[in-house]
Amino acid sequence: MEWAGRPALAFMAAKEEDRFSTFLVELLRYRPLLERFCSFFLKIAVPADVDSDSCVSTQRVLASGRPDIAIEWPQFACYIEAKLSSYLHTDQLVPYGHDLAERRSAQPAFATRLAILTPRSTVSSELEVGISQLRSAGVEIELLGIEWEQVARLIRDMLETPKHPASFTHHASGFCDWIDLMVGAEFPPLLPSQVQALADRTVGIAVATAYRLTDLLQAEITQIEGATVLLNKWSRSKDYYGFQIVMDEAEVAWVGVWLGPWAMHGISPLWFEFKTLQVPSGTNVLEFRPLGEKGNYKVVPLKLRPAEREMDAARRLTAQISNLIAASEIA
Repeated sequence: MEWAGRPALAFMAAKEEDRFSTFLVELLRYRPLLERFCSFFLKIAVPADVDSDSCVSTQRVLASGRPDIAIEWPQFACYIEAKLSSYLHTDQLVPYGHDLAERRSAQPAFATRLAILTPRSTVSSELEVGISQLRSAGVEIELLGIEWEQVARLIRDMLETPKHPASFTHHASGFCDWIDLMVGAEFPPLLPSQVQALADRTVGIAVATAYRLTDLLQAEITQIEGATVLLNKWSRSKDYYGFQIVMDEAEVAWVGVWLGPWAMHGISPLWFEFKTLQVPSGTNVLEFRPLGEKGNYKVVPLKLRPAEREMDAARRLTAQISNLIAASEIA
């Protein structure tokens, strides 16, 4: 099986995510990878008479907008919007959805797919945004979420069979390494100590306590003069459960359970994040950078104490939060 891809074209793209999507398009010109990609992510088989070299493209020009990746043959079209260190902008997916809906309406047997391709850390939140865009515009089409990490795993699994052109193997392997460098490698196998911790029911009880404390903190913080809170928010992609603190109509801080900095630093599952607040001088602040994002979050652990009742802990931590706010200035 030959491969006519030209991955060097990727380095002519101006934007980072365009370089990644162009490189992937060139790899998809290799039919075995295209077949795997379409079967696994798009749940559709590539017809035998389809030319893999000509059915994939990047920056496909539509009446309004240019999807990063297009996969098309006479009875099928898929548009994929790729994101790496940026996010969907206002109504970005709407013209793609309209185009696919029109093509499907013109040909009843025509199959369509619309997808976003993002790091694992943002796929859920971007799906929420994209689905909201399409629903608000009255576009009836399912939106699929694909993770860059999944793409790397799909390619590596394929490369385990040593029957591919040497040039393709070299470039495909390097592309997977490139993904690892930019968004992080797939999660490593569980360590025995991790399995032991997850099997300990007291760990589950402790985490449940942290969630209850978050709800208690939300109620207590409303007692701080001038402070209001936005409702608890759960995000699977960011692994947090918490709420925003609002003062003078500005979201000044965030409080809640955040698994990311807990996994990085330990200390506590509960965290305070400075948003528009300036960090007070002398505050022992830590930084946390989620995979796939460029900015660092400035956070302070809200430490728990043994033998402390939940209500007492909530009041003590509320006082700590109040002091942090009082010592800060809104940027």
